[in-house]
Amino acid sequence: MKYKSEEQILNIVKFIPPLFIIVLSIITLIFVYFENKKTFIKEKIKIEKEYIFNNKEIIKNQVLTVSRFIQKQQLETEENLKSSIKQRVYEAHNIAKNIYNENKSKDKLIVSKMIKDALRTIRFNENRGYYFINDLNGFNIMHGMEQSLEGRNLNDLKTSDKRFIVQETIEKLKVKSEFFDTWYWKKIEGNKKQFKKIGFLKKFEPYGWYIGTAEYVEEFDKSIKKHVLDEINSLIY
Repeated sequence: MKYKSEEQILNIVKFIPPLFIIVLSIITLIFVYFENKKTFIKEKIKIEKEYIFNNKEIIKNQVLTVSRFIQKQQLETEENLKSSIKQRVYEAHNIAKNIYNENKSKDKLIVSKMIKDALRTIRFNENRGYYFINDLNGFNIMHGMEQSLEGRNLNDLKTSDKRFIVQETIEKLKVKSEFFDTWYWKKIEGNKKQFKKIGFLKKFEPYGWYIGTAEYVEEFDKSIKKHVLDEINSLIY
């Protein structure tokens, strides 16, 4: 009987170490699992916060960039308009000068027609822009929009703000070869509302003419707005 008891004790002692190791291993694994899970959750929260913060900064910077771009375009509308119409008049003046230089030996009427034909149908600024030519006596030589004005004396032409614009232009061109001007004009006949226009005029010395164009500030501003919207729509971040 005693022998049997000793044998049982020996068996218990024999199996305790492996059992203990197994239990300890399980406890250790559980502890490591929960610690890793805890660490993972902390890292996840940290990464989420950093991601949100960084993207907020990106979005903020993009919005500020777009806002500054819009403000800049608004502030520069008239300067951009002036630059645009000046460049166009320079182009027309160069066309007229080249035609004149290549045909000096021909009759003035023939060369004049060549210049008028070359400039009459040119359009720009989304088809709103056109050229006109007057001489320094006030007669219209060519009008890209209203051909019925050609040959007429426009000295009595008044703007909506009651200025004799042709007479004023002729006086200014006596002392300078080119200049910008601003006046007000009705877009629709019968409508009393006046709209601001900016024009650029340049003297064409060989024939005593001046070549010009003008644009409504409001219409140009609409084009700028469309351009701004197109730029915003194309942004990818």
